[in-house]
Amino acid sequence: MLLFQSVATAIDAFAVGVSLRAVSVNLPQAVSIIGITTVICCVVALFLGRRLGQALGQRAEIFGGTVLVLIGIRALVALF
Repeated sequence: MLLFQSVATAIDAFAVGVSLRAVSVNLPQAVSIIGITTVICCVVALFLGRRLGQALGQRAEIFGGTVLVLIGIRALVALF
């Protein structure tokens, strides 16, 4: 499972890199903004995950899975 997620992340990063270069974006600025945003999101997610994991226990996994499924359904509905 981790291998598939790694490949998906690499493909996503490749697509973003090609897209940024295609539209002639200031790469150092874009990389800085993306990096800072990623760090902030990861720290917030780790903090919330720890708190919710302690509060919800096993139900945290069910809650997280449900949120991901709902996001996927919303994305599919947006296509049509």
